[in-house]
Amino acid sequence: ARKINVESYRVIETWLVTTALYVVACYVIALLLRTLEQRLAIRR
Repeated sequence: ARKINVESYRVIETWLVTTALYVVACYVIALLLRTLEQRLAIRR
């Protein structure tokens, strides 16, 4: 993100895209971990 900022001077757009990608990646990882946790849960 910093390299693109220096080259294009589009600071806000760069950080918005970077933030959006980060949020999507975190959400996908959370869903995968939730599914894994449910599969490995000890059933009572």
